[in-house]
Amino acid sequence: MKKHTLFIICAFFNCTILFAGHTKMSRNTHYPSFKTVVVKYFENYAEPDENKTLIFTKNPDGWHAVIKVYNNNGEMTVIADELFWSRKKKEFLSIKFPHKTKEASEEIINKYSESTDGSYDFSIDPYYGYIGWDWDVIKEYGRMQNLSDTLLEALARAYRSYTYNLLDNLLMWGRSQADRIPFDPQKLNLAYICKDVLEVLNPNAIAKNITINYSEANGLTIFADINMMKTILRNLISNAIKFTNKNGAINISARKTNSNITISVSDNGVRIKNEDMTRLFDMSGIISTKGTSQETGTGLG
Repeated sequence: MKKHTLFIICAFFNCTILFAGHTKMSRNTHYPSFKTVVVKYFENYAEPDENKTLIFTKNPDGWHAVIKVYNNNGEMTVIADELFWSRKKKEFLSIKFPHKTKEASEEIINKYSESTDGSYDFSIDPYYGYIGWDWDVIKEYGRMQNLSDTLLEALARAYRSYTYNLLDNLLMWGRSQADRIPFDPQKLNLAYICKDVLEVLNPNAIAKNITINYSEANGLTIFADINMMKTILRNLISNAIKFTNKNGAINISARKTNSNITISVSDNGVRIKNEDMTRLFDMSGIISTKGTSQETGTGLG
């Protein structure tokens, strides 16, 4: 198995985040409205404490109830994220959230029912409220015909969001190649960084039916520059996709080793030729090799 290993000197903090892959589901399942979800929640569960934020996100597997907390620096941590209404079962589920001790007032229900920021309409978007919602919409509805006006509007929003994020990533990559990215290290959640990168690269992996697995030991927080971190991971993962055969697999893992974190990107694709290995870090020329599906490249990565 081919493996690319990246050594990063990091600081460690206690933070556990789960990284979930995509799930394949049937189409045209009717979701309950956003307000229905809010009312159903407050029939059984309590409003969280003042220092916690409750939100509801519309995901491909159904409606989720999510509780977040923010520290004094404005950094957010998800402390609870549970499936509340199941798209597969078409019913509300019991969740491990605080049960109510008194009836929720109409004021509280209205506060949460109207909590959308106005940029998105939960009654229009098939999914919204989590990283990668745009690609999920495109993947499920992009090839369907005779869509309703609401789904056409959702697709338009998804394409705009996805294109903007893609261009933003390409712009950042271009700046990195020109050495114009300032070095600004900070505390980062590694799972979130990987998820951001994979949202951009997932279409290429899906086209070749490649499975990407991500695992980390006990949830890791690193101290690094976010743009440089994304650029490095993007280059390693995109090359792994390029040189992995159809129906292959890519494994991304991270583990603590003494005072460092070791991140590895490994795949079961073709190996680099010996003569090319000696030229990988030679900046005087450009090396470009076709991928397993004859993908071309610039040789700049």
